[in-house]
Amino acid sequence: MMVPGQSKSVVFDNNRNGNSVLRFLTVLFFIVFSALVLGRDVIGLPVNKYIFIVLGAVICFICDKTELLCFVAFIAPLHTGVSGVYISGFALIAFFIKNKQIKRSNVSHLLIFALLALELIVGLHYEFSYVEYIRLAICFILLFTVTLDSGLEVDGEKVLKFFLFGYFIALICIWGQMLRSFSFSQILSLGVRFGELSRVGIEDEGMRVSFNSNDLGFISMLAALFSLLLLKKSGKKLYIVPFAFAVITSIMTMSRGANIALVIGLILYFLFSADNKRKTARNVIIAVVSIAVLLQVMWWLIPNYFTAFSERMGVEDISNGRWDIALFYFRALWHNPVGLLFGVGLQKYNAKYDYTLSAHNATQEILIAWGILGFVIVMALFVRAVIITKNNNPGFRLFQAVPLITLLIGLQSSQGFSGLSHMQYLLVCFMAFYLEYDNGIKKKEYD
Repeated sequence: MMVPGQSKSVVFDNNRNGNSVLRFLTVLFFIVFSALVLGRDVIGLPVNKYIFIVLGAVICFICDKTELLCFVAFIAPLHTGVSGVYISGFALIAFFIKNKQIKRSNVSHLLIFALLALELIVGLHYEFSYVEYIRLAICFILLFTVTLDSGLEVDGEKVLKFFLFGYFIALICIWGQMLRSFSFSQILSLGVRFGELSRVGIEDEGMRVSFNSNDLGFISMLAALFSLLLLKKSGKKLYIVPFAFAVITSIMTMSRGANIALVIGLILYFLFSADNKRKTARNVIIAVVSIAVLLQVMWWLIPNYFTAFSERMGVEDISNGRWDIALFYFRALWHNPVGLLFGVGLQKYNAKYDYTLSAHNATQEILIAWGILGFVIVMALFVRAVIITKNNNPGFRLFQAVPLITLLIGLQSSQGFSGLSHMQYLLVCFMAFYLEYDNGIKKKEYD
């Protein structure tokens, strides 16, 4: 017979045992998920996409809040190959269920609703797909629901580690697919933009991990910067390895926007991360020497890629026609006052202006899709997200915002919200705000 004083301890033991089982299952399903991705893309195993969706949903619902955000960060680099949007939908539902402290109705949620309502209203006047609308809504709500949560507590270091793990899984998948058609030495001598497998004659055989080279450049850029943040946080020199791999891969993509943004990001990081002028000067010297050594190693390992990238950077029109695209849309907006104010919706906006090309500038894309009104809403959401996320970690330091700043700079040469995976990249950048470098500062509590 149980005595009254034992009841609480028995309940505690039952909860602890239940959590241990869930933790074991989370790890098990995560390993299976990763193994199936590698087996499909490297070995060629036939794995149906619904298996990833089911496994992803199970992981989302059985893990805790931090593990949930770790899993979201993990699938960000694998987004196109694992039905990332649908898994994000389950992650969003799970986040609401697990986060009982989240405020269901506030200014932030009204802004989210206003933007999605604007997309629906203006979009219905044109050809409209409810499926695409739901896909956009899932990624958009997940991004801003998490970043606008004033009571969110998360292990930022763990989240960034899982992003790096997902990034290396993605690289292994790409290399594995290429090695099934070419030898290692042949790949190093190809000299074509790395990531776009169709460029080397590898035909699309269903869903797999593959990239637009610009997107691979962006996640490589983020992987490099996250590696530096984790290096500073832990002091472990091991993070130099993923940093070097990420920089080399970024250059192999030959993405001008991503690599220019990476250089800017490295400069900002080394300037903001130093504690005084002497350390700033030292960091600048270390950065210059490190980059020089890395470039020399790249010239030795992948001379064809290095030469091809140098030629791309040396062309007369470094924007690759983006300036002409931007001018077209600015003229179109000027002659469409209603569109300038309220936009024409994100779906197939180029067809609505009878143009074959989409905008290659994230800011202009917002203006085209949702007009000045939508632009103001998006800016308000980002400002609130930065303030709230920064306040959630009193030990926040400016260099932790460098990945976010760098990604936003890079996206000015690419798509914005029309690239659904970009919203997951932004979410992980905000999680870098939660790295705690000042251990003596006690974390604030929010109601």
